[in-house]
Amino acid sequence: MEGMINMSIKININNWKRKSTYLFFKDYTNPYISVISELDITNIYNIHKKYNYSFYGLMSYVSLKAMSNIEEFYVGYKQDDLNEIYRFDNLAISNTIINKDDCLDFTDYIEYKKGIELKDFLLRFSEKELEAINGNKEFNSVLDSHRIYATTLPNIKFSGFSEPINSNYNDSAIRLCWGKYYDNCDKKNINYSILVNHCFEDGKQIGEFFEALQYEIDLLGDYDEK
Repeated sequence: MEGMINMSIKININNWKRKSTYLFFKDYTNPYISVISELDITNIYNIHKKYNYSFYGLMSYVSLKAMSNIEEFYVGYKQDDLNEIYRFDNLAISNTIINKDDCLDFTDYIEYKKGIELKDFLLRFSEKELEAINGNKEFNSVLDSHRIYATTLPNIKFSGFSEPINSNYNDSAIRLCWGKYYDNCDKKNINYSILVNHCFEDGKQIGEFFEALQYEIDLLGDYDEK
């Protein structure tokens, strides 16, 4: 994975299949759509307990892996350019944390490239989380990755969730949140929220994402630490 060159490609809107949808929603004050769905995270819970892996890190990994095969999740604005549309090479996640002063903070971006192994991602996640907790982080440029913001409410089983959005401009960052896991017969379930900009993703892609996410969670049932 090292040594790979990342490139983002500017999209010509006139040749883009989502041109009409984009133009319809781009000037909305609130072009975002959000969906909450229930997931069976029994496998993540078991791996978290068996190997003492970060539950937050595990959820972030399967979320990115599920997203990585859906083309629409690679398209959006750059952080410093909200006027042009790009197709990105990779995804990059920043997670909320509680720092050593017991205040809300954010990790530096962790890039996700297809093929990254779970243990490698979790190691990177742990490093960035610790840096943020101790106030040692510096945000790196991720201009060639589409941004994902993730947070969690580990003490709340929620059925509704609203993300803070800057109404002064629209961005394409994808926002994720999951709550407290809870018992459901012999399973562990969780409620999971995703928010996207409707200019770039529709309900179809959200549905595909939740299907892929459950598949990736179930796939972890075969995980064996080596």
